[in-house]
Amino acid sequence: TPPQEMLPLREALDLAQQHNPRLRAADNRAAGAELSSKSARGALLPHAQIVAGLTKIRNPDNKSETNSDYINQTSKSVTLQVSQNVFDGLMRLSNLARSKLVAVRGEQDRRRVELDTAESVQREYFKLMRIRSDRQAYTASVSRLGSQKEAAHAFYRLEMAPRLTVLQVETALAQAEQRLSRAKSDEQTQIT
Repeated sequence: TPPQEMLPLREALDLAQQHNPRLRAADNRAAGAELSSKSARGALLPHAQIVAGLTKIRNPDNKSETNSDYINQTSKSVTLQVSQNVFDGLMRLSNLARSKLVAVRGEQDRRRVELDTAESVQREYFKLMRIRSDRQAYTASVSRLGSQKEAAHAFYRLEMAPRLTVLQVETALAQAEQRLSRAKSDEQTQIT
């Protein structure tokens, strides 16, 4: 089979980072830590509560305002209550500082996973390039040794070279073919 087309290194890195579940998990952990930090920051703010009320009293039986028992009134009330627990302040500040550290660590973990992915892709990419280079060198070696084998046989038939030369060339050719076969196998394994 012909060698498969290699992606450029930048595309291989981008593809690996787009489809890396560890990187997505690290992204989610970093986002969660950032939300926890915002929540801890919000806990430092005072609590506010607004209560509104409307009370209506009507006396349907006595329709006359001249009657002393006549009651028809509306009362409205609005209450705003703001509270801040002073004694919880140190605990809340501590929670805020801890959550900020967790957010920083989450971002650092994400960056570490990103760098680990890039390092892994680069290592495997350059390993594949080396294997392909070796395969090309072994292919050229097999071709060269094949020509030498034909020449050695021709010289042997003309009694210009000993049989030992032919056997040495055949042995070298067999070893080169074995190395080429191993390189092709390594290439397919690396591609996979």
